[in-house]
Amino acid sequence: MAQWDAERAERWMRDQAQRSEVYGTATEKMLELAEIRTADRVLDVAAGAGDQTLLAARLVGPSGYVLATDISSDMLSIAAEMVRGAGLTNVDTRVMDGENVDLDADSFDAVICRLGLMLFNDPAKALRSMRRVVKPGGKVAVLLFSAVEKNPYEGIPRTVAHRRGRHMPRVFVLGEQRLVEDAFRNGGFSKFSVHTVATHRRFSSSTEAVKALQDDFHGSAINELPNSEHEDAWQEVEQQLRGFEGPNGCDLPGELLIGVGTK
Repeated sequence: MAQWDAERAERWMRDQAQRSEVYGTATEKMLELAEIRTADRVLDVAAGAGDQTLLAARLVGPSGYVLATDISSDMLSIAAEMVRGAGLTNVDTRVMDGENVDLDADSFDAVICRLGLMLFNDPAKALRSMRRVVKPGGKVAVLLFSAVEKNPYEGIPRTVAHRRGRHMPRVFVLGEQRLVEDAFRNGGFSKFSVHTVATHRRFSSSTEAVKALQDDFHGSAINELPNSEHEDAWQEVEQQLRGFEGPNGCDLPGELLIGVGTK
């Protein structure tokens, strides 16, 4: 999983409100399925800027504890800043590779991972690592993107860039229920389930959607193309997004998967 630089981390911070609106319901469902309770110890793997870290910290309360880990120190710096701003004292951050969680076995009541597992080179290895540190009977819950065709906002710019020679990112690599089930099975879980959660984005037009993507992490695949291709690629993205326009603007559906396993 690549280290995120400071610029990407700052962009992620700016997009926090939009992420909360789009992914908030699914995040809350992930935490519910993880069965996080007051006084629990929770590990947040690939925590990023820590949106879900704050939610978990509030669930466990002052008597609980959340450790947010990520391979990017820049992202964790933002997470720590958010924790301080929220006045929370029950959260620590630590730079750590999610495929090699260097923590004591059976030391957490629950492990969560929001929109991170699919980015690991070996998701099953990451799940084995998470399973090792959760207590017997504890839950490991992960939130993932479903298939590329079910997530046009995230998927169209990446698909357009892929056709122009860019490597297709791993964002959708676990985008089917059976693939998530296989990852949990190979991660050592015998009890697991997969749940779907719908998401939705609305823009006034496809043009507005493109403007949002141009300043969004999900549009970075286009921005990473040669400068000479940017205009044509964005026009292609907008053309595809027009298929979602209607009388109320540009309505973009989405779908997320939540995998949860019990140790």
